[in-house]
Amino acid sequence: MVVTVKSTRPKAEILRFLSSATVYLYHVDLLSRVKGQVESLHRELSLMKAFLKVSWEKRSKRREQGIFRPNRCAMARGFGGGLGVRACCLPKIDQGMQGRLAII
Repeated sequence: MVVTVKSTRPKAEILRFLSSATVYLYHVDLLSRVKGQVESLHRELSLMKAFLKVSWEKRSKRREQGIFRPNRCAMARGFGGGLGVRACCLPKIDQGMQGRLAII
């Protein structure tokens, strides 16, 4: 684009004005690019917050205590599918009964 300017001002003053206008436009472009990067980082940060919130909730569910032992629920352990509940093996017979059964 060619612009013809007729002015009574000296050429040095016009060139100074054009160079300052160019610098201004450069800074405006730079600011718009930085603003775009900041918005992108803000989106990534909000996604990271959501991910961390879910992971903290899963971790707290894994640490919940069951009635007798730590929670063995598959969902609490973060497994995606399979059985809904895992059984945990506990002795069925107390110590006193084992002695009697050994005699029989």
